[in-house]
Amino acid sequence: MSEDLAVMGLPVLDSDGILRLLNRTLDPTCRAYFILDGLDECDVSQKEDVILHLREIQTVCPLLICLSFRDEAGKAPALYPETFARPSMISIPENNPDIAEFIQTELERRVEFGRLRVGEPTLVLEIRDALLERAQGMFLWVLLQINSLCLAKTDESIRHALADLPRDLPGTFSRILEQSAALGKEDQRRTLEFITAACHPLTTDELREALSVVPGDPDWNPALMPNDIYAALACCGSLVIVDEETLSVKLIHHSVKQFLLSGSEGVAGQTFTIQDANNAMAGIVMTYLNYCVFDTQLSNREVPQVRHGAVPMKVISSVLDSSSIQKLALRLLKYQEPSSIDVRKVLAGDGQHSKMQTTNQFYFLLYARSYWAQHLLHVPGQDAAIYRFLRRALDQNVLFVDERDDFGRTPLWLAAEGGHEAVVRLLLEKGAAIDSKDSSGRTPLSRATEGGYEAVVRLLESYGAQST
Repeated sequence: MSEDLAVMGLPVLDSDGILRLLNRTLDPTCRAYFILDGLDECDVSQKEDVILHLREIQTVCPLLICLSFRDEAGKAPALYPETFARPSMISIPENNPDIAEFIQTELERRVEFGRLRVGEPTLVLEIRDALLERAQGMFLWVLLQINSLCLAKTDESIRHALADLPRDLPGTFSRILEQSAALGKEDQRRTLEFITAACHPLTTDELREALSVVPGDPDWNPALMPNDIYAALACCGSLVIVDEETLSVKLIHHSVKQFLLSGSEGVAGQTFTIQDANNAMAGIVMTYLNYCVFDTQLSNREVPQVRHGAVPMKVISSVLDSSSIQKLALRLLKYQEPSSIDVRKVLAGDGQHSKMQTTNQFYFLLYARSYWAQHLLHVPGQDAAIYRFLRRALDQNVLFVDERDDFGRTPLWLAAEGGHEAVVRLLLEKGAAIDSKDSSGRTPLSRATEGGYEAVVRLLESYGAQST
């Protein structure tokens, strides 16, 4: 297998490529196991594609497949279980003994660590019994209820919450957002929009910078960045988590995203559409790319002596991580004459032990450069200000006109596919590779032709695009 991978290199494999790789590496005599959860949440075409390829693998080796899904109306038939070899279905009862053990374990853990506090000891038994009675096999529901109960300050408030437990997950999500909105309803909306629209999970540093952007204002103001991203995320309650290893910010479960994107059919003030979220992200990305501070650099060899009053503090903030900023703030407090502090020692000394990079600390820049096209080209009609920002970013060489995504698609390819004539024209003026091919060999011209965008086809041909 290692030799095959060495020959093939490290391309981004599509479903056919993965299938070929498995066919070459799986021993036909071995018994392989494949466990998949959440397929019922995919759209019909995605389900059909996954099931088709799994069935193909079953023809070359004895692959045992376990599909886990919720037993709801219309869910099981859409998975086409009859297409698999010798299929069988097993239902998990609502009074699943695992849920009782889960409730017991979680309550014990919360009490032991002091997160769940009760005045009357027997109240914890009331909590256990109420959760067990209403859980209906929903582990996530139980977890979120316990999280909410841990925030209650009195036995009376706990009993009141137990008497009014939400019946389902959407009701639970809505209540959590309503309770946490007191910490910032507008911030809650923006944060959730960014998380749901992001092309990949944003890190805490990326999200911190994104939240500081004022759409349409190209003047960078680091004073708007949250000082504590975890405190900022509190406005989303327990629906948002941070991965401890990657520091990426995620929704606690995919069903939260479904709830949030229910738009006008959902809860007023809490839900929105994917178009709303993408429009918000597009405005943030294009405004961010128009900041005029991305060429600020630090020298590794020599750092000039700088007194703290001789340079704007936002410049210092741009080259220090949060830990170093707090150290500098502490020194300013301790010194009787703060102006005597040599910032050089902070930049050179603390920087060696911090996350300080050799260029700058703009964590959101890589994301913005990589995914601006995916966000901008989903904005209907393209706002004039956003288009103006795109031209300026291209003029200043902040963007790479032929940047490719994981599928080999360039911004020109994406613009042609969506029929965005103005963006196609702008990219061509900036020298975009007109016949660039994606990983499947398709060109901007072929995508525009397939989409029926005649104006874009004529424009590409006028610049010399060749039919394949």
